[in-house]
Amino acid sequence: MFDPNRALVVGGIFGVFFVVAAMLAALRGVGMIGLGMAMDLGNVSLTENFASLTKGSFIIKAFLQSLGFAATLIVTCALARIVFRGHGQLAGDFYIAGVSLLPLAAVFLVGLVLGPDIGSPRSDVAGRTTLTVLVWKDAVLKVGTVFALAYSTLLLYTGYSKIAGIAEEKAALAVPVVLAVSLLVLSVIARNLL
Repeated sequence: MFDPNRALVVGGIFGVFFVVAAMLAALRGVGMIGLGMAMDLGNVSLTENFASLTKGSFIIKAFLQSLGFAATLIVTCALARIVFRGHGQLAGDFYIAGVSLLPLAAVFLVGLVLGPDIGSPRSDVAGRTTLTVLVWKDAVLKVGTVFALAYSTLLLYTGYSKIAGIAEEKAALAVPVVLAVSLLVLSVIARNLL
């Protein structure tokens, strides 16, 4: 029923789809920061740091970050299977990681369609000039991000318990550990790239 070769290919395709979606979103100016996932850059302000980047270097950094996150998720899935004594294969780890990245890729694509934050000076009824920002777009992206993270968590848990053969109580512990380690590595990659 579970074909390892097909799982490896499909998981790889899903991972590449995530990387491409992240790069396209970065090209349009919507990225992890636009989705509400701010990162700590020390004493340097986020605006100063991003203002110093050219569009090409920003896209390359988005490529490296998304590729690093996808690769780290695959490795941590395999490590979780080994540590928690699952009976799956490496192809299953590729598939689990790739499938769990799809909801995040979908949010990147929604952000790509909606575009970066748009602000324009407008006058209200009283004649005061105000800066109108598309608040609904920000809300859609943040709610979409929460949904994507929750759905990715459920996909990881299901993949661990059904595909990797990890017991359910151990899979419940493996998911936050894998996410924490993967996001920690992403944070280290982001710090070193920016």
